[in-house]
Amino acid sequence: MNIGRKEESIQLIDEILSTLKGALSSIVISNIGQKEGKEEIGAGFTRNDLKTFDNNSLDMVIHLLKLKARAYDTVNPKRSTSVNIEALRIFENCPAASKLKDV
Repeated sequence: MNIGRKEESIQLIDEILSTLKGALSSIVISNIGQKEGKEEIGAGFTRNDLKTFDNNSLDMVIHLLKLKARAYDTVNPKRSTSVNIEALRIFENCPAASKLKDV
């Protein structure tokens, strides 16, 4: 029963991240012809997506990925590790990271 709830949590988090990604696609900075901006950094977000994040958006995405990693902990520990790595890559590559408070 607990595993089912964790899988539901993972699906819900994926839906939220997908919705956010869809919203960003309408405001993404255009870098036509620049491969670097279209490179996926983590969780489906590209370098261009990360340029549009403010500190609140970044904080929300990192928090969602941390929740997703925790849900994967018992279901699929290897996937949990990769989700944490994606969160770290997003943080390291997002310009708004310098405005986040360390807690």
